[in-house]
Amino acid sequence: PTLSVEDNILLPLVPTNPNEDEAKAKLDKVLGQFNIRDKQHTIVRNLSGGEQQRVAIARALINNPKVIIADEPTANLDEKLSKDFINILQTLKKSNKTIIVATHDPIFFDLDIVDRIIEIKAGKII
Repeated sequence: PTLSVEDNILLPLVPTNPNEDEAKAKLDKVLGQFNIRDKQHTIVRNLSGGEQQRVAIARALINNPKVIIADEPTANLDEKLSKDFINILQTLKKSNKTIIVATHDPIFFDLDIVDRIIEIKAGKII
């Protein structure tokens, strides 16, 4: 809660111990992707819910993972930011990433990047 946006996003890089230039390049990329560059030095708890969501997504993607698991990733994003996030997912899919999304957001249901939809109702797969 007391970390800045920059420190929060960079946290997953600690175990890999990248050099400063590499870390800054990765940070700059995700700050731009999620339109939070102007919040870089802001304490995360002082951000709006949507901004906090974007920081969390940027933190999850900074290490370029092979598998992305997203639970309601667009829940606190407005329509434009939701579409921006989906564009990022489309780019990730093209680079052979596995993406698992749990969502109620109908925007996901008709996307061309969706290979499979599993619907769960009352705890059962239908």
